[in-house]
Amino acid sequence: MLFQERWTCIVVTCPYEHWCQPLQSQLGYLPTDLLLIVPDPYDGIKTGGNTGVGSGGATLNALLVAVEHLSAREGHTTIVSNVLQNSKILIIHLGPSLLPLPMGIIPISQDSLRTNVDKVVELASMLLKKSSKSGIFVVGTDILIKGSGSCLPEMSCTLPEDTDICILTVPADKGYASRHGVCKSENNHVTNIYYQPDIETLDSLFGDDLKVWILSGLVWLSSEVGESLVGLHCMSPLDACTYMGVDSGENILQISFYYDILTSACSQVTQQDFIEGKCGKTLSRGRSASPAMMKARKLVWQSLNKYKVQELKLKEYEGSCYLPITTPLKESEFLHHIKSCQPEVKHDNNVVCEYDINTDCVALFSNGKSALNKQIKFNFFCDTITRPLTEVEHKILENCKEPVIISYKLLHIDTICYAIFSAADPLFCHYKDCAATCFGLVWPEAMEILELTADQVWRDITGKGFFR
Repeated sequence: MLFQERWTCIVVTCPYEHWCQPLQSQLGYLPTDLLLIVPDPYDGIKTGGNTGVGSGGATLNALLVAVEHLSAREGHTTIVSNVLQNSKILIIHLGPSLLPLPMGIIPISQDSLRTNVDKVVELASMLLKKSSKSGIFVVGTDILIKGSGSCLPEMSCTLPEDTDICILTVPADKGYASRHGVCKSENNHVTNIYYQPDIETLDSLFGDDLKVWILSGLVWLSSEVGESLVGLHCMSPLDACTYMGVDSGENILQISFYYDILTSACSQVTQQDFIEGKCGKTLSRGRSASPAMMKARKLVWQSLNKYKVQELKLKEYEGSCYLPITTPLKESEFLHHIKSCQPEVKHDNNVVCEYDINTDCVALFSNGKSALNKQIKFNFFCDTITRPLTEVEHKILENCKEPVIISYKLLHIDTICYAIFSAADPLFCHYKDCAATCFGLVWPEAMEILELTADQVWRDITGKGFFR
């Protein structure tokens, strides 16, 4: 994989500590000499179901860890935030919304870039090469960035020269935008960020415009903004978003990157509305105006309100879509994407859709019966790979309801892995809940097929279920 630019440091965040070692080995090809895999300070194994520190907390913690490593490399024995002045840092958030996809692998049809991780890295690298700025790019991997062609098109735009914070957006129709985050700006200066605004609100904001601008999951922060954020790591209660605060016994604090941090610098957001949590996601999901959250937002306001947020519209990327993993899985845009990007649907007995592309990800949809005696064939780097199902995999498919098979060629390892699950499985139920299933079966039946016990599946992990 050839990327257009190298980064001083790339930080990949993930929700669980046990993801770190596999990610470190699998993502070693990314364009940097300093790759850091950073789990959320309060991962799901320890919290028994706590959802972590949120995108804002994960960003603060990732930036803190990056600055620690860069400071040490320059010989400092303490954190020196001005190392950001000459650094180009990329923070990649691999959230739980990507399950059951290892390391954020999302199949991309007819594309020279293998995964969505590759796409967001290359997109950020293209912008970095054009601007030659020091600073921080924060990117998420739960939106599939689509171009008009088979590869990422060259952009006609660059990061504004005088920008403090730049939010990158992509066009979408109002119906689609009403389910996601929408950016409103005047003269490219962001006035507010809205979370899942209804059509009536969008009409009042954008009038007769057929397209509006949704968050792309990419945000640029200047080095100065980065230093301000690093300065928050030792201030209570925001220190509870970082490993330092958690290790000191602080109660975890979950904050949103867009709605508890970035909106503080939006020109039409008032201090009172921001501090009380009346911005975007914090309001629509009933986020509390607790004393801790209000104190945290007040600190953010004092640090970031002096900056300005600009919008960069990626007009070449219309058709980009979010790929959240919802429950049941068959209602997720993720599965709709896999089916839609298959270039040629094949009807072969009971095989509904065979995903056959030059990539290391393959999906096959089947009713699990007549396809059982077949070997699954697919292309990988133009070579035909054939790997028969194992006895256990056969047994799973014989019993699985609405099965989905995703095949992975593990990088650097000559191994093909299959992820098999039911599109009807609820992902977030405890395995003892009456509605919980695995392979469309109740968990005791599924574990009998796998010849495993609950202790063998989850060991000491709390919140036992498909999601874990």
